[in-house]
Amino acid sequence: MKDLGPVKKIFGMEIHRNKKSKRLWLSQQGYVEKVLDKFNMSNAKPVSTSLPKHFKLYVDQCLKIDVEVEYMSMVTYANVVGCLMYAMVCTRPNLAHIVSQVCKFMSNSVKRHCEVMKWILRYLKGTIGHDIMFDSQQGDLSIAGYVDCDYVGDLDDRKSTTWYVFTLVSGFVCSKSIIQSLVAMSTTEVEYMAVTKASNGVVWLAGLVKELGIEQGEV
Repeated sequence: MKDLGPVKKIFGMEIHRNKKSKRLWLSQQGYVEKVLDKFNMSNAKPVSTSLPKHFKLYVDQCLKIDVEVEYMSMVTYANVVGCLMYAMVCTRPNLAHIVSQVCKFMSNSVKRHCEVMKWILRYLKGTIGHDIMFDSQQGDLSIAGYVDCDYVGDLDDRKSTTWYVFTLVSGFVCSKSIIQSLVAMSTTEVEYMAVTKASNGVVWLAGLVKELGIEQGEV
């Protein structure tokens, strides 16, 4: 019997520790480098935003001509989406919204969608060193939540999107990006729907941390 050495990598996630500061970081730099190399984007010019406003995605773009059908037959669109989803789930929650957007065209993608995919890979190139930090420093044990929304951002059905994120002791613990189920008639209605969805998340998360022995006051 002997003490184990500390784990440095698990499921493609790299683990870095600083015992003095009692901090731990999770990153996927090696994984992202392999993804960029796999799709010939290792030398791509990096960008700082995951999706600029000039990229508009909607169903009518899927009316493909023969030239695009031939082009898409050589593109592994679903494979790229799968790689992005794994990074999103593990260490890159900032990809949640854009991944939810490109997933809608998995079965009917066109060249324009591939251009968006390349942009996302360029964004990964520019943020390759980003990671998630876990800090053992004691602080406020109250859950903090942030919520936002757009108005009729979906160009196909005119529905809006809700985004929210929760932190505990200043650390990221939960986030979501989801299309609202109803078409809102005003920006005020959109905001109420977003806050309602986030409040559901509050109830679930407060119950979870209570089971872990952390009593909650106001969120």
